[in-house]
Amino acid sequence: MIPDYVLAWARAPGPAKALRLIRERHENGRLGVRARVEAGLTSSERVEVGRFLEADWAPSGRPLMVQRLREGLAANGVGLEELLEAVGGPLVDRRAERAAARDARAAERAERAAMVERVVDEAEAAPVEHLAVLAARLFADSHALDRSAVLGRAVARRLAERAATDERPYVDPVLDASAWRDAWASVGVLCDAVSAQVLVLNLPLVGDATAVRLAAVAGEPVWLTLRSLAGTLALAGGVGEVFVCENPAIVEAAADRFGER
Repeated sequence: MIPDYVLAWARAPGPAKALRLIRERHENGRLGVRARVEAGLTSSERVEVGRFLEADWAPSGRPLMVQRLREGLAANGVGLEELLEAVGGPLVDRRAERAAARDARAAERAERAAMVERVVDEAEAAPVEHLAVLAARLFADSHALDRSAVLGRAVARRLAERAATDERPYVDPVLDASAWRDAWASVGVLCDAVSAQVLVLNLPLVGDATAVRLAAVAGEPVWLTLRSLAGTLALAGGVGEVFVCENPAIVEAAADRFGER
């Protein structure tokens, strides 16, 4: 048991400051037999700390030698680590914690890399299927391979790296929608072609794509999807300008005001 007078000493401003620094060094594995602490103590704080050190330490200005403090406490039947835990709780091995965290991150990266290769292998082995179907088949979650999912981004980047050539250099598929679709297409996986939409008004098109028939409705705002653009597609002759507007409400107002014009 630690004597009350030692606990009272440990809680005084000077000793408390010194013990906090000693604890920090101990938990970080930097408390060797020659360790010393520059605690920035005031004169009165040095007097407080010096109670368990040699008599001339307080006025000397010398740094606190941890081994000397350890010896002074031992002379009073108290171990340094015992006192540190009594006033600050259990000591923690910070180096071991950091090493464990590094190992955990490495294991997580290795597990993710293995999972990425598994998805790639499964995608290559299967017939053509949609991305959501592949995700549901492998993970019982149709969104597991979405662009918003960590695994989906990792797999797409792996596929894009494999498919990159001098003629078609790598483009980050997470940042480019077309590159995202191309990455998955390289192993026969089809991405959602109906979620990507654009609102058009009085946009005359020619060709055999479904969008041509949809956009033929003059004076009425129409949503075109990526799927509807499949096939041949071009602007009709005589179209000199196409205006772009991000706000559907503005497009709707234009339809109300200008109609087929």
